[in-house]
Amino acid sequence: MKVQRNVWMITGAGANIAMQAGKEGVLLVDTGAAGMTDKVLAAVREVSDSPIRYIVNTSISADHIGGNAALAVLPGGRSKGRGPTPDIIAQENVLLLISTPGPEKKAPYATDAWPTDGYMAAHRNPSLTAR
Repeated sequence: MKVQRNVWMITGAGANIAMQAGKEGVLLVDTGAAGMTDKVLAAVREVSDSPIRYIVNTSISADHIGGNAALAVLPGGRSKGRGPTPDIIAQENVLLLISTPGPEKKAPYATDAWPTDGYMAAHRNPSLTAR
């Protein structure tokens, strides 16, 4: 569904996915559930043939990051080594939760699903700024 100009929303993939398509490529905000990747990619290709350049993860929920690994290994993705690779950007806690081994001594998601870039947001405590 077109939102405005070069911004779309993909629905029905678990979480809603925001997409911006431009001359440099496609940016996705979240990737939907793992089993929905073919439908997400088909929706992207209805709008643009450009490579997916950036993925921004907003949550650790499977319906937000489930498609990360599949989209990262598409032609042009990290594992294929052809063309631009999508950078997966997330707040540092998302990377920690995706990659920290659980009781089975393995990470909950494959390394292809992990963010490649992170950021750390400062926590603002209103009681400290009111002084």
